[in-house]
Amino acid sequence: HERQSKAEATMATVSLLRSVRPGRRLHHSWLSRQLSTTWQPGQKQEEDGATIGDFFTSLGADAELSPEQVTRYTALKQRVAPPQEVMNTCWQQVCDAVSFATESIVSPSLPSVCEVRMSDLKSNDGQLTAAQAKLARASGVVVLREAVPPQQALGWKAQVKEYIQDNRGNVSGFPEDDPQVYELYWSRPQVEARQHQNVLQASTALNRLWHGRDDIIDVDFPVTYVDRLRIRNPGDSQFALGPHIDGGSLERWEDDKYRSVYTDILNGNWDRYNAFDANNRVHARMDLYDAPNACSLFRTFQGWLSLSECAPGEGSLQVIPMLREATAYFILRPFTNGVPAHLFPGASPGKGQDINDTWHAPLMHAVTSIPDVFPGDMVFWHCDTIHAVDGVHNGTDDASVFFIPAAPMTVPNAVYLSEQRNHFLKGYAPPDFPASQCESQFETRGTDDMLTPQGQAALGLIKPSAMTHNMSNMYHHCNLALGFATPWD
Repeated sequence: HERQSKAEATMATVSLLRSVRPGRRLHHSWLSRQLSTTWQPGQKQEEDGATIGDFFTSLGADAELSPEQVTRYTALKQRVAPPQEVMNTCWQQVCDAVSFATESIVSPSLPSVCEVRMSDLKSNDGQLTAAQAKLARASGVVVLREAVPPQQALGWKAQVKEYIQDNRGNVSGFPEDDPQVYELYWSRPQVEARQHQNVLQASTALNRLWHGRDDIIDVDFPVTYVDRLRIRNPGDSQFALGPHIDGGSLERWEDDKYRSVYTDILNGNWDRYNAFDANNRVHARMDLYDAPNACSLFRTFQGWLSLSECAPGEGSLQVIPMLREATAYFILRPFTNGVPAHLFPGASPGKGQDINDTWHAPLMHAVTSIPDVFPGDMVFWHCDTIHAVDGVHNGTDDASVFFIPAAPMTVPNAVYLSEQRNHFLKGYAPPDFPASQCESQFETRGTDDMLTPQGQAALGLIKPSAMTHNMSNMYHHCNLALGFATPWD
């Protein structure tokens, strides 16, 4: 691959720390220096001034392949293709399942996504009910009502607009001439929202839909992945983000560990595929090309907090709420008849996974808008859920959100947190995003002195601890990455 992977670098860091002579005192400054030479996620930030528009072909990003890539992807397809007898047996089954699920989705009498009230979540010990969890797993989408009080959400929007206005000459976004998505990460409202107790509890509830071994994942420990904000104005048609999937594109076939997530699908047992098994996904490499905007942290669900009232057609979210069927379709599509030998439809190196009419037409029939959302609501979608935004904002008010996903504690996530934490303290853009130091000069940006203990923990600023004995080894390695442990602890 073009660069050393983060998974390999994580193990290199652990090996480095284990090599320290017993008896040597390990200072945090020494650890920070060693981490900086072992793994530098900031290296992906070479494209200073880049925006979200550079990652998605539906927003104009280039997706042309070089001759070397055509040769390489042709060989890759030959190497990972399911046996022809598997394709003969299961492809039509998948197509039929997509058609059947589509009929249910377009039926107005059946809910296609899971809706939960924050108050109900709290009264159920911070978990979805069995019925809610079943629908959430089937659709891959959860709408959480009143995650925070509406007036608080509206207050955050007013404050972040003031933050933008105060720093207008130094703020970039997409599109450049009329930003709808801002390259801003550290405003006080964003920091406050991410650490809000309800937001962290919501993240935990979504993480708990997943399962994995205790020595690789703690679904009860939410971590903060810092992302942008959107303020989409009425009439906008430039932020027309087409159907796509987060978490890489070619990586799903190219990376061995990532591909193993979909083993059941590739073996023809697509109906047994479990989209909520974290055991292989935790160590999957989602950004082999180190492209700015490519997420390298394992998010169980992408998500956002609404700061506006927004109905379908008013700049809101669209989804394809059939997680297993849609995943099986796009994973198997490269190996069907009529697809060029080198092509993984919709996948481009260093870009998101597109879903389009040319190669995924049956899925496009199932695109549906989420229900009306209101200030303080949150919306979450599984990391493999196909989603898009309205092509045109036909409403009369802005459609504004803070992007806040759900993510658990894992060793690779702790490695990312250690670097993200440093960027926070300096006011730099987070490691996965285009290079920017502009917020370091903003007088009213969020700082560590405003964090609650829960907010500090989620950002990796205080030492996390294992809840069970089985987790102790994982947390030892997490604390090595975060600088809170020595190799001989």
